[in-house]
Amino acid sequence: MPTIVEVDRDDTAKSAVDAAREYAGRGLFVGIVCPEALHDNVVDQLKKQGVSFADAAEGKLGTSINLVSPAGSKGLEFDAAIVVEPERIAGHDDPVGLRTLYVALTRTTRYLTIVHTGDLPLPWLPPEQIVPIADDPWQPGVPAETVPVSDVDTLTVPAPQPNRFAAALAGPLADDIRSSVQPELWPAILEELRRRLGL
Repeated sequence: MPTIVEVDRDDTAKSAVDAAREYAGRGLFVGIVCPEALHDNVVDQLKKQGVSFADAAEGKLGTSINLVSPAGSKGLEFDAAIVVEPERIAGHDDPVGLRTLYVALTRTTRYLTIVHTGDLPLPWLPPEQIVPIADDPWQPGVPAETVPVSDVDTLTVPAPQPNRFAAALAGPLADDIRSSVQPELWPAILEELRRRLGL
C-alpha cells in the first residue's frame, strides 16, 4: 500500500524532498516524479536542503535521488518513487493524463509515496485502502495500519468508474507487453496474470 501524504501547497516540494532523503538514507534508488509545472520548485528545494540529485531533464540519472517528469519516467524503475501532485499529472478527465499517471505510479519496485494537495484521482483504490493522514503528515515507509488514528483527516476518493480507468490502466500494460514480449508468449502471460490475480 502506498504512503499518501496530504500537505499544504507551500509544503509540496519540501515533503517530496523529505521523502526522497529518507528513502535514499536507507540506500534505496529513488525517483521523484513530478509535473513539469513543479519541476523548478522541487529543484529549488533539493538545492536548499543540499541534496545531491540527478535531473533527467538534463539527460542524467544518478545512483541515489533522481528527478523525472511523469512522461520521462516511462521505462524507468526505482526502489522508491515519490509521485508529486497526481491530480496535475492526470489532468481533467484526460485519458492520456490518466495513462501518464499510471506510468508514474508504477515506477517503483518496493515503496511508493504520493504527495498531494488536492483530490486524488485514484478511484480504483477500494475504500478500505484509503489511508488516514496524521497531523505530522510525513511518515515515509510507515504502513497504513501503524499511522496514528487520533486527530486525522480521511482522504476522500471519487467513486470508481471501472470502464474508463480499466482502459487507462490496461493501455500501458498492453504497450509494455507488446514492446517487450514475443506475441507467441502473450497467452501464457495472460494466463499467469489470471492465476496471480486469483481470477
